[in-house]
Amino acid sequence: MSIWIATVGALDKSNASQTLRFSDVSFIDNSGNYFENRMLQPALIKVSPDDGGTFKIFSSPSIGEIELINKDGGLNYLMDYALDNGNISLSLVNDDGSQNDYLTGKVESMRFSGDMVYLTVRSMSEVLTRNHVNNKFLGNNALPDGVEGVAGDIKGNIKPRVFGSVLNATPVFVNTSQLIYQFSDRTTATINAIYDKGVALTLHQAYTWADFSSFMVHSSIASGKYITCAGYAKLGTTPAGTITGDCSDSVTNAGDVFESILAEESLTLDATSKSALNAIGAVGIYVTSEVSTSALLNQIAQSCGAYWYFMQNVVYAKLIALATTSTLTLTNSELITIDIVNTGIGENGLPVTSVSMQYDKIETVQQETDLAGAVTAARKAVLSQQYRTVFINDSAVQTRHPLAPAIKIDSCLKTSTAATSVATTLLNLSKVRVDTVNITAVVDEIPSLTLGDGVTVFSDKLSYDYGKLLTIIGFQIDAKRKEIILECIG
Repeated sequence: MSIWIATVGALDKSNASQTLRFSDVSFIDNSGNYFENRMLQPALIKVSPDDGGTFKIFSSPSIGEIELINKDGGLNYLMDYALDNGNISLSLVNDDGSQNDYLTGKVESMRFSGDMVYLTVRSMSEVLTRNHVNNKFLGNNALPDGVEGVAGDIKGNIKPRVFGSVLNATPVFVNTSQLIYQFSDRTTATINAIYDKGVALTLHQAYTWADFSSFMVHSSIASGKYITCAGYAKLGTTPAGTITGDCSDSVTNAGDVFESILAEESLTLDATSKSALNAIGAVGIYVTSEVSTSALLNQIAQSCGAYWYFMQNVVYAKLIALATTSTLTLTNSELITIDIVNTGIGENGLPVTSVSMQYDKIETVQQETDLAGAVTAARKAVLSQQYRTVFINDSAVQTRHPLAPAIKIDSCLKTSTAATSVATTLLNLSKVRVDTVNITAVVDEIPSLTLGDGVTVFSDKLSYDYGKLLTIIGFQIDAKRKEIILECIG
């Protein structure tokens, strides 16, 4: 008989770290750890990736509540424990002793009710919907010193941050006495150009972060020139108009940037996933206001035609594609139910007729009235449009399906080549029939799952008599009933 086990991180009343272990049948693992038979309802688990909203085939991940039996009061000690934000993992130990680790999340809260203790749990994907970690201006400049603003201007605002490479971004004016501006609070940032009303200024000197103190006292800067230190710039004279600039971080390819964002949340990206995203090319994101970590990751995922998800504490990302090989075979004897939800992966369940991919974002759009006369006509044209656009269309789809939807993506990609490649791939995937299928089976019949794996289904119920190769894009587990719903496309 398979056994559900849960491992929970907590702090006891002395603030010492403790590991709590529960199961739905008393169990001792190979390391001699005892799991107490306390779980009545292990959890309702839903594992699903996020693609940023390109397709509507991905559901939202969640865990739900874990019910622990406390009729004997044996869990009353937990009232003195702090479990909130503690790590929790859920695994299934199979009859043969193998263990499938399904999910890691965070405990959100604990409550006692009657003879039960309830742990409300959030998946790691849910946890990342909170605001991304950031720094805020202190507003404590003692002018002419300081780069934190004063109480009357930017105090409390978040500091700007560059991921990848951005163009024509508007910096924050952090020191009005010394004409210091900040483009990014990452010390790995590099300012590549500064413009005053669209006219490029001249770099006088670039300091490393180790020489920030020298940057602050440097005062002999000629008119029309500037000095830099990481994400800071100091001008030689009062600007004539709007100050903008181009700024990049130490890494610009999609996988490296994705990893940088996760690292700020102390999370890890799978190495193979990073390579897959890096192959798409460079990206750029400019953060100037509160934004969730998941929203930042989704910008990259959607731009690359990819999805991301958690397995344990590691983040995985894959390009959206149909499986070409199968790791699992299911027949009518293993199936409880099988349903085709749609025969297309467009937002209305139909094939997609076109993909419009916007790229090479201009962070600050400027019209001619905000630009100096010396700015060329070509440059003015670029600055007047937020994006460049690639449009890929298949008119035959529109003829066959008059209600076929179109996809439009405001990407963070930097090049036409990358945008064209992603748009073409997405259209080729979605312009044809692709079934969305839900399969219910006994969880014991399903080995450890990897999203993106192929499953071959033989079923006369949906004319899959000769076998249908499907791609697993998510799964839901009712741990109490020991049933699993595979969410698939193919």
